[in-house]
Amino acid sequence: MNDDKLNVAIVHYHMRTGGVRSVIDNTLLSLEGSGVNLAVIAGEDADSENAPKLPCRTPLGIVEGLKYGNDLCAGSGTDLTKELQLAARRLLGAAPDLWHFHNHCLGKNPALPPAVRKIAEDGAPVLLQIHDFAEDGRPGLYNRMLKNIGQNDFAKLGHHIYPAADHVHYALINKRDVGFVAGAGNCGNNTHHLPNPVSMNAHADFPGPEANAAQSNRIIYPTRGIRRKNVGEILLWAAVAGEDLRFALTRAPKNPEQQDAYKRWKKLAEELELPVCFELGEIPGVSYESLISCAHSIITTSVAEGFGLCFLEPFLARKSISGRRLPEVTEDFASNGIELTNLYEKLLVPVDLVGREKLKERLQNGLKRFYSSYGIELTPDIVDSVENSFFLKDTVDFGRLDEPLQEKVVRHMKENKFDRNLLDPARLLLSRRETVEKNKGIIEENYNLDSYGARLMDIYCRVAGSKTKRRVGSLSGRRLLDFFLAPERFSLLRA
Repeated sequence: MNDDKLNVAIVHYHMRTGGVRSVIDNTLLSLEGSGVNLAVIAGEDADSENAPKLPCRTPLGIVEGLKYGNDLCAGSGTDLTKELQLAARRLLGAAPDLWHFHNHCLGKNPALPPAVRKIAEDGAPVLLQIHDFAEDGRPGLYNRMLKNIGQNDFAKLGHHIYPAADHVHYALINKRDVGFVAGAGNCGNNTHHLPNPVSMNAHADFPGPEANAAQSNRIIYPTRGIRRKNVGEILLWAAVAGEDLRFALTRAPKNPEQQDAYKRWKKLAEELELPVCFELGEIPGVSYESLISCAHSIITTSVAEGFGLCFLEPFLARKSISGRRLPEVTEDFASNGIELTNLYEKLLVPVDLVGREKLKERLQNGLKRFYSSYGIELTPDIVDSVENSFFLKDTVDFGRLDEPLQEKVVRHMKENKFDRNLLDPARLLLSRRETVEKNKGIIEENYNLDSYGARLMDIYCRVAGSKTKRRVGSLSGRRLLDFFLAPERFSLLRA
């Protein structure tokens, strides 16, 4: 590490707006004036000429070998390593004191993991910031990486994508992932919790919580309607809601593989005349802030999240939130005092509404398909464990059903509204006004840009000051996969 400034090369596949690009922008903003010399290397620039440039006049280098690619013959990554090193020296004026990679292990580019490992084996300090795991419901990407190494060898895959050494550190967006990564390699000292900063447009005109009821009767789910967002649960609430409530989703999925399920829900909502509006956020000229401002309240029914921004942003806009709580991410927020006790962990429905034997059949088929996609043989013990977690006496969590079974429940509730009391909970609960204001203050204090910069700077100093070892080991790829495939985490919406 240089005596004057810490040279850091930040690396990602692309600079398209949203997602990881927002995190990189926040990194640059949060470290402005901190004495760190930053440069960004990407496979391609922003997705349009009108997209914002990198903040703080940060230099950007394009290395095309970083782009998303389906090539299954990635070699050793040596060529990409050399290109990255040359680009970093050109942008920073010297070799980086630290390499900061985003989502290197997601399987989007088979050349990147071996390049990361080669850089670590050369002795350079490395920070691997992971926002999404292929092990977490992305079997297509995981299977691509297995094919890339030529066999279903989990130890070899762990060696391929998860280097471990004193000078290799991991930054994770929630404590669940911190525990999983640390447990896969006994590397707790090298894993760091780095929650994302949270903000809303400071100039937007957000009314106070007392204005919620007067603003609108529309409950908005600000999300893209992919399967894990559990769109069917919105339709279920719409089927049992009073006539004075309406629901809305903001965006359609982009992924072609997600289109059929999404179109199914749109068709059902139209057929049953449910008070649900789709793609409200895609109306030209309508901003995200204006949608939130005009909402009665915000809802989330997602069955899986990474960081969990949906549990924080509404409070900054002084909006109540209702719907489904995800303990494996919301416990992070609760530890800071954020109150989400009005949300439910499960939405229980009678098994008889879908048929116990029918559910068992679909569960076994879904498990076989899901485990096969991860290259794992489905054993009777796994089936029994998942079944035991699925059936809660004579009920099942609606969010663990697939679309055809969810549709049966929605149809039944639409035709038999007096049966809504069979649901547990039977109604949505809003955050109290004082809770909204309290949570808003906690979020502003704990998840602001300055706090993020301070956490990241501390991590940078620890990584750059790590003892360098040329010998690089690896995490256990199979152990990490087993953490993510725990029976209680399985939902047919992700199979």
